[in-house]
Amino acid sequence: MLFYKNKPIWRLIILLLLMPAIYSVFGWTIAQESDSWNRWLIDGRLLEKFNIFLDERIAHKLLYGLSLLLILTLTLGLTIFDRSLLGLLGSCFKSDITAIIAVLIWSLALALIICFFNYFAEFLLLLNAAILGRLELQEAGYNNWQVCTILTAICVCSFAIGLLGFDWWRYTMSITQFSLILNYIKIY
Repeated sequence: MLFYKNKPIWRLIILLLLMPAIYSVFGWTIAQESDSWNRWLIDGRLLEKFNIFLDERIAHKLLYGLSLLLILTLTLGLTIFDRSLLGLLGSCFKSDITAIIAVLIWSLALALIICFFNYFAEFLLLLNAAILGRLELQEAGYNNWQVCTILTAICVCSFAIGLLGFDWWRYTMSITQFSLILNYIKIY
């Protein structure tokens, strides 16, 4: 059996196949839903109240930027704030002002999770993939900054592959459909 740093190689292969698959599907989903989000943002007159007018291209880039910010927050947050996250989780069992604030934050989070469960499920899938990658890379003996760099590179590149894959698929499908229509017209 092949090993990397005294660990089975199949675990690294799963890491290198599972994480890109999850983040590529996330990129594909964001690209697929971007038209409906942009229609809601531009045509919904949401921003006109604040005298903000967006072009469709800018709205697409804004959505992609927010998605990229989510990915960077996940990967950087897992490697930088691992100790402070445990402090937030453990503070619920104390009886002081931090416990009250923590309980209020968790109640708000639970209400938002219930209201927006489909987005929470996507977020949870991304978080679990990043946690799996972090654990595998730490067990392989990499430092925190190396883990952060590798995770960020894998996640961002996979997200970009998903976005570009959807745009390429949509473009090639439109050309194929157009050529089918032209062939149909030539026949009749």
